[in-house]
Amino acid sequence: MIPHGYGKVFGGIDRTANFFSSIGIEPAIFFAWYVGIVEFAGGICVALGFLTRFFSVQLIGILFVATFFVLISDYLYRFLVTELYHDKSKYLNLR
Repeated sequence: MIPHGYGKVFGGIDRTANFFSSIGIEPAIFFAWYVGIVEFAGGICVALGFLTRFFSVQLIGILFVATFFVLISDYLYRFLVTELYHDKSKYLNLR
Protein backbone atom coordinates (compact mmCIF):
# COMPACT_ATOMS: atom_id res chain seq x y z
CA MET A 1 0.00 0.00 0.00
CA ILE A 2 2.91 2.34 0.67
CA PRO A 3 3.91 2.86 -3.01
CA HIS A 4 0.29 3.51 -3.99
CA GLY A 5 -0.11 6.11 -1.28
CA TYR A 6 3.26 7.69 -2.03
CA GLY A 7 2.28 8.17 -5.65
CA LYS A 8 -0.97 9.84 -4.65
CA VAL A 9 0.34 12.09 -1.89
CA PHE A 10 3.56 13.20 -3.58
CA GLY A 11 2.43 14.27 -7.02
CA GLY A 12 -0.62 12.34 -8.17
CA ILE A 13 -3.41 13.80 -6.06
CA ASP A 14 -4.97 15.69 -9.00
CA ARG A 15 -5.09 12.58 -11.17
CA THR A 16 -6.59 10.59 -8.31
CA ALA A 17 -9.20 13.28 -7.64
CA ASN A 18 -10.11 13.42 -11.34
CA PHE A 19 -10.50 9.64 -11.42
CA PHE A 20 -12.67 9.65 -8.29
CA SER A 21 -14.81 12.40 -9.77
CA SER A 22 -15.21 10.49 -13.03
CA ILE A 23 -16.61 7.43 -11.24
CA GLY A 24 -18.89 9.46 -8.99
CA ILE A 25 -16.98 9.57 -5.70
CA GLU A 26 -17.49 13.06 -4.31
CA PRO A 27 -15.97 15.19 -2.77
CA ALA A 28 -13.17 13.85 -4.92
CA ILE A 29 -10.29 15.93 -3.58
CA PHE A 30 -11.10 15.02 0.03
CA PHE A 31 -11.26 11.30 -0.70
CA ALA A 32 -8.12 11.45 -2.85
CA TRP A 33 -6.17 12.93 0.08
CA TYR A 34 -7.81 10.53 2.53
CA VAL A 35 -6.96 7.46 0.47
CA GLY A 36 -3.43 8.67 -0.25
CA ILE A 37 -2.65 9.41 3.38
CA VAL A 38 -4.17 6.20 4.68
CA GLU A 39 -2.36 4.12 2.08
CA PHE A 40 0.98 5.80 2.73
CA ALA A 41 0.94 6.43 6.49
CA GLY A 42 -1.25 3.41 7.22
CA GLY A 43 0.96 1.15 5.17
CA ILE A 44 4.02 2.30 7.08
CA CYS A 45 2.26 1.91 10.44
CA VAL A 46 0.99 -1.57 9.63
CA ALA A 47 4.44 -2.62 8.44
CA LEU A 48 5.95 -1.36 11.71
CA GLY A 49 3.17 -2.82 13.85
CA PHE A 50 1.91 0.56 15.09
CA LEU A 51 -1.87 1.21 15.24
CA THR A 52 -2.42 -1.88 13.13
CA ARG A 53 -6.10 -2.36 13.95
CA PHE A 54 -6.98 1.27 13.24
CA PHE A 55 -5.19 1.42 9.90
CA SER A 56 -6.17 -2.10 8.89
CA VAL A 57 -9.86 -1.19 9.16
CA GLN A 58 -9.22 1.91 7.04
CA LEU A 59 -7.32 -0.07 4.42
CA ILE A 60 -10.00 -2.76 4.31
CA GLY A 61 -12.59 -0.06 3.67
CA ILE A 62 -10.52 1.43 0.86
CA LEU A 63 -9.98 -1.98 -0.74
CA PHE A 64 -13.68 -2.82 -0.36
CA VAL A 65 -14.66 0.33 -2.26
CA ALA A 66 -11.99 -0.30 -4.88
CA THR A 67 -13.15 -3.86 -5.40
CA PHE A 68 -16.90 -3.51 -5.34
CA PHE A 69 -17.47 0.06 -6.46
CA VAL A 70 -14.92 0.22 -9.23
CA LEU A 71 -13.86 -3.22 -10.44
CA ILE A 72 -17.11 -5.15 -10.17
CA SER A 73 -19.23 -2.31 -11.54
CA ASP A 74 -16.84 -2.04 -14.49
CA TYR A 75 -16.98 -5.80 -15.03
CA LEU A 76 -20.78 -5.86 -14.82
CA TYR A 77 -21.03 -2.96 -17.25
CA ARG A 78 -18.76 -4.65 -19.75
CA PHE A 79 -20.54 -7.98 -19.36
CA LEU A 80 -24.10 -6.67 -19.50
CA VAL A 81 -23.60 -4.07 -22.20
CA THR A 82 -20.89 -5.55 -24.37
CA GLU A 83 -21.49 -9.27 -24.13
CA LEU A 84 -25.23 -9.53 -23.70
CA TYR A 85 -26.16 -6.67 -25.99
CA HIS A 86 -23.87 -7.59 -28.87
CA ASP A 87 -24.14 -11.37 -28.74
CA LYS A 88 -27.56 -12.27 -27.36
CA SER A 89 -27.58 -15.65 -29.09
CA LYS A 90 -24.70 -16.90 -27.00
CA TYR A 91 -26.63 -16.40 -23.75
CA LEU A 92 -30.22 -16.89 -24.88
CA ASN A 93 -29.56 -20.04 -26.90
CA LEU A 94 -30.94 -18.49 -30.07
CA ARG A 95 -29.78 -19.69 -33.45
